[in-house]
Amino acid sequence: QSEVNAETLNAQDNEGLTALMWAVNKGNIGVVKALLAHRDSNDKPLINVNVKDNKGHTAQMIASAFGKEEINKIISAHRLSISPWNALQRSSLFSNVSENRVGITLGFMGVLAAVAVGRCYSP
Repeated sequence: QSEVNAETLNAQDNEGLTALMWAVNKGNIGVVKALLAHRDSNDKPLINVNVKDNKGHTAQMIASAFGKEEINKIISAHRLSISPWNALQRSSLFSNVSENRVGITLGFMGVLAAVAVGRCYSP
């Protein structure tokens, strides 16, 4: 029986795609949630949502590109870093704003606000 670990969960194929990226591309919300749920003994996520494929895209950028709003929100809530840049120097937030994806953009803004409030008011 194989062990689930960060190396296995974040493994990339010859195009640089991870299991999370494939699940996002296929729109499989259940698999996305299951992958993001894996944690180590210190309760830290095993999935690295900032991994980039060979074209410089993260799973969230793929979700944005294909209009997967619910998956984008799930990943936004999970992220440690809100707006990594792709090879074209465009963030997920920039891509969503420029494509007029209002739902996803508002979701990003909500996460950014929550992070800002947490940083300003944390003990």
